[in-house]
Amino acid sequence: MITTTSEPPKVVAPQSETARAGDTSRFETQPSEPSLIVGASRVNCNPVDADDRKPLSTLSAQLALRGFSVYELASGGYLVARWDRTLHCSDLAQVRAFLERMGGST
Repeated sequence: MITTTSEPPKVVAPQSETARAGDTSRFETQPSEPSLIVGASRVNCNPVDADDRKPLSTLSAQLALRGFSVYELASGGYLVARWDRTLHCSDLAQVRAFLERMGGST
C-alpha cells in the first residue's frame, strides 16, 4: 500500500560543526591597505592621486584610438605596443613624441 502526504519533503543543506557553531576563522580578514593577491605574494595597489595619473591616462587614451596600448613598467618607463611591435619610452615626453609622430596632438 502506498501512502502520500500533503506537504512536500523538506530539503536541508548539510552544515559542518564549525559553521553551526558560528566559527568565522575560515574567512580571511581584509588587509589594512589595498592589494592584489598574485600567486602567493601581495602586490601593493595603493591608489595614486588622479592628478598624477592624468597625463598618462590622456596619452594612453589618444594612443588607444590609434590602436596602441601603453603599459607602465615597474622598473620605470613605459612600453607602447601594437600587435607584435613594441617601443620602450623612458618617460612621458617620449610617449608624447611618439603620439605626435603617429599624427596625434597633446
